Amino acid sequence: MKRILIVASCVSALAAPAFAQYPKSPRPAPPSGSTTGSPSPETPTKAKAAASATEGSLHRMTADKALMTAFAQSGYDGATMGRLGAEKASNADVKRFAQEMVDSRKQMNEDVKPMLKAQSVEPPTALAARHQASYDSMSKMSGADFDRAFVIEMASSCSNDVMMLQRASTMSRDEEVKAWATKALPGAQAQEQAAKDLMQKLIAAK
Repeated sequence: MKRILIVASCVSALAAPAFAQYPKSPRPAPPSGSTTGSPSPETPTKAKAAASATEGSLHRMTADKALMTAFAQSGYDGATMGRLGAEKASNADVKRFAQEMVDSRKQMNEDVKPMLKAQSVEPPTALAARHQASYDSMSKMSGADFDRAFVIEMASSCSNDVMMLQRASTMSRDEEVKAWATKALPGAQAQEQAAKDLMQKLIAAK
């Protein structure tokens, strides 16, 4: 979630200088002998409002793009990590949960494809750095150690998905994104709870 807010904030900060880079048209000199009157107070107000509206629209569009980028990455990472869990887990419940992660993230990836295209976002082809580190570390584990590490990692991932979906369902300016997030949220919350319950079960059995 912090990454989304940081990306959106950074883009907003960069947008204002971008607008400022456009050169201002030189103001023509008044005709000789003419008296320069005070400018209409309405003109700068309208210009300022138009600039604010444009910048606000860019910020909202970029925030939704950052959000969809995060969802795409989460879906890719969850499916990849889930396949590792389905392959290496020794506990039947963990193995079953890992396969559920694969299936749910594959569905997420399919669901967001049209929205990614609309936001000009390319689907990810590699794990995020944090998940790559976890993947490499867990690949060397086995047995109960792997099961616990995998479920803890997935519980964190599920919680992050829930937070992103909650934000998208209430704050996205894209109605399609908002509707999808609202629909996907209950399933994500159920999976988050399942991960936490399984994590507690494994810790208690240690």
